[in-house]
This record gives sequence, C-alpha cells and structure tokens, in this order.
Amino acid sequence: MVVFHSCAGQVRDDIKNKIENLKSDSIMTTETFDIPGFNKHKNKSGSRNFKLDDGTMIYQSTDGDNFKETRASQVNDHFEIQKTYSKTGNLIQIIEYYPKDFMVLKKEYNKVGKLVKETNFDESYAFNFNMLVNMIKEDYPKINLNHRATTITRGISKKSPIWEVRSLNGQGRIEKIVLNGTTGEILDKSEHIYIDN
Repeated sequence: MVVFHSCAGQVRDDIKNKIENLKSDSIMTTETFDIPGFNKHKNKSGSRNFKLDDGTMIYQSTDGDNFKETRASQVNDHFEIQKTYSKTGNLIQIIEYYPKDFMVLKKEYNKVGKLVKETNFDESYAFNFNMLVNMIKEDYPKINLNHRATTITRGISKKSPIWEVRSLNGQGRIEKIVLNGTTGEILDKSEHIYIDN
C-alpha cells in the first residue's frame, strides 16, 4: 500500500503560485495609438493637443520612432499618465507620475501587448501619496497643491522613506515639512526665504 501525504499549507501555496502565474501570463492590452487621427490633426510642430469631455487634457507627439501621449486629468490633477506607443501604434509603456518630481507606476508591454514588467514606486511608502495629500488638506489647508512654488518630493533618509513638502506660506517664505514615508510622522518643519526665478 502506498500513501501520498502533503501539507495543506504547501498545497495552498502551490495553488496560490499557479494562480499568480496565470494572472501575470494573462495581462494583455489591445490599446493602440490613433495614428490616422494624429496625422490628420497634428499641428506644424508635429504635435496635437485637445481636451476630452471630462476636461482631461491630451498632449500627443512623435519623435519618429515612437508616439507619446500625456494625459492630465482635471478630476485628479496631482498625477499625469504618459503612454508610449511603437511606430505601428502598439502600446509599449505606461508611466504614472507626479509632474513636478516622481514616478508612481511604470508598466512595460511587449510587441503583442503582453505586460512584461510592472514597477510600483510607491511600495516602500506605507504612508502613500494619497494619504499625504489628505493630511495636507486637513492639517495644512493654506497649502495650495497646485501652486507652481509647491513641490512634493520623496526619497530615502537614514534608510527610511521620506516625503518633503515645500510651499509658499504667503509671507514670502517657503515652508518645508519632512514626513516619515512609513508612518506619516512629521520629522522636521522649517522656513526659508522664497526667491522667484
């Protein structure tokens, strides 16, 4: 008599791994760039700008090898999405970013539209950008997130992720707030003279 035995946890892990592999194998896109529409409506400099019904601004251009499209939403005005398409119009890359400083998400596709790489730059920030924006709106309502002098940057300090917010305080000074990117704890607050270039 032969008895087969396996651990239930190991079987669950094997099934979970197979499902994850199946998910990653099946992520595909059929999105393409509207080359005829672009060629018909582009301006003399070889670009095209227009607004969608929801207020989203679309900026399209080409460098000869690829087409690029940037979407600036009026609903979520903190991020922009840039898409790169091959010369045949197939989607090859999507980058979601905060226009003044950093990327949030990057997706890369192969020639047939299969997702080959996805990088989430927010992973190490448990206190993420949306939480930061909500904290600013609640605790610092005078900070105008859309002002050209307002910047939000992120980085690593002493092996920990941090956020740094700089904004014009209305008295000719820049206020700087540094927060822990994991907990949201304020690490430093300071002011500096604002010089408008």
